[in-house]
Amino acid sequence: MRNFIGQWARLGALALCFSVTAAITAPRAENGFDLDGPSSSAVPSQAVANTSDQPPIEYASQAQERRATRGRRAAAPAAPGAYFIEFRSRYAQSYGHSYAAFGRLNSRGQIISSEVAGLHPAGDSPVPWMIGHLIPVPSETGPSDGDLEDMYISNRWRVTMGEADYMKLVAKIRQMQRSTPLWSATTYNCNSFLGDIARYMGLRSGGSILQTPPNYVATMKRANGNRSSIPPGSI
Repeated sequence: MRNFIGQWARLGALALCFSVTAAITAPRAENGFDLDGPSSSAVPSQAVANTSDQPPIEYASQAQERRATRGRRAAAPAAPGAYFIEFRSRYAQSYGHSYAAFGRLNSRGQIISSEVAGLHPAGDSPVPWMIGHLIPVPSETGPSDGDLEDMYISNRWRVTMGEADYMKLVAKIRQMQRSTPLWSATTYNCNSFLGDIARYMGLRSGGSILQTPPNYVATMKRANGNRSSIPPGSI
């Protein structure tokens, strides 16, 4: 028993030493390191390019929405396909991070509203991320540094759906956020979280969770035939 404890103590000390060294030598953003790797804010600008084959993300401004709805007595109900989920990956100082953005689109396919869910180690310190490569560590499931900035997206795959399916999907994501307290680089990481969302929707996951996030999203997209929507009642 003493030998077992001693081995884990040495591993923890090694991880702590390595993470402190990384924190000192690596460039950091204001909020430090995050999720499946250090902060994306320190990624060189020449490396930040969207490798996805989809066009740039478009967001509808409030002025555009007012013009689009001018003259209507009441807002029209959401049509099938007006809701979406986008499986995304983004750059970071390490191997990156995968997460989901989901919300509502207007009739032109622009994002009206959205939110982010993804699994990553809790806090801004690099220590949990390093230790998470040895043993599971406490997690967070909301947005992290870089998730809300489109310039850091390295791959993405959008799937649209109707309102009824979307409401079920959001409820499932909320349940996953409440019941996923730990992150592990090798057993349950950000790719795992994304894969479980896809399977709940009746889609295929991206295969091995040990792939880099951009490859995982690309594999998921290919495995599902590059489909861009699911029919009503799929969830």
